[in-house]
Amino acid sequence: VRDADFKYVQFADERVPPLLFDLNNDPSEFDNLAQQPEHAQTVLRYCQKLLRWRMYNEDQRMEHWAQQFWS
Repeated sequence: VRDADFKYVQFADERVPPLLFDLNNDPSEFDNLAQQPEHAQTVLRYCQKLLRWRMYNEDQRMEHWAQQFWS
């Protein structure tokens, strides 16, 4: 997820920590802020943005087919 202020990257492998870059102060993306406690709220906010984006863009074609197994 990227906007004018931050870039956030989350990996599928839980052993790989997320990345958070302050694009205003570090446009070359050298300083990963994700593990710094003072940026915990920013990490959470961008993680939620990423989750919402994924849910919105997820392929739903099989959703109706799968519902037959939930009844």
